[in-house]
This record gives sequence, C-alpha cells and structure tokens, in this order.
Amino acid sequence: MLPGHADRKGTVAACEGSLRRLRAERLDLYLLHWRGRWPLEETLAGFTDLVEAGKIRYWGVSNLDVADLVELTTLPAATPWPSTRCCTTSPGAASSGIRSPGAVRPE
Repeated sequence: MLPGHADRKGTVAACEGSLRRLRAERLDLYLLHWRGRWPLEETLAGFTDLVEAGKIRYWGVSNLDVADLVELTTLPAATPWPSTRCCTTSPGAASSGIRSPGAVRPE
C-alpha cells in the first residue's frame, strides 16, 4: 500500500480496491511500502480492521527508518509482530537495538 492511503479508512479502502482488482477474497500479506504523513497507529488500526474482517492474513512494513521501527514496536497494535522479517541495511541499525522478530508461521 502506498503511504498516501495509510490512514485507517484509507488502508481498508486501498486493500478492498486491491482485492477487487485481483478478484480475491483475502490477501496473505499486505504491506505498507514506506511511511508517509499518517501516524503508524492509524495504519495499524486499518491493518487490524482488515485482519478482523478476514481480508488480510498478515501485515508488514518495508522501507522504514530505524526510528520508525522503534516507534512501531511501542504500539499495542504491533503485537503480534508482522509476518515479515526485518532486514535492515541502515548503518545505524546495528546500534539501535532492533532485532528481527522472525517470521510468523501460518497455522
């Protein structure tokens, strides 16, 4: 999902649009591609709505800065962790204390 759609309602609407275009009922993984102007809390609320509605199985993020990943770990909606591995190439990441939570295996 592009960050311009990343508020709670926009997250849900963007996913529903993707489902229509793909002619699918559910996505296994739905990603926020990078952070935009919306608070991460808004995006996670949309992801939670989608999981509860059965429209996505897991959510994830990509291209976030270390500070954004640290913020993500403080949000209640961020647990359980998203199903993607956190692979960072940022020079400051090793000293940030961020560790990959690992991938969540489907039931």
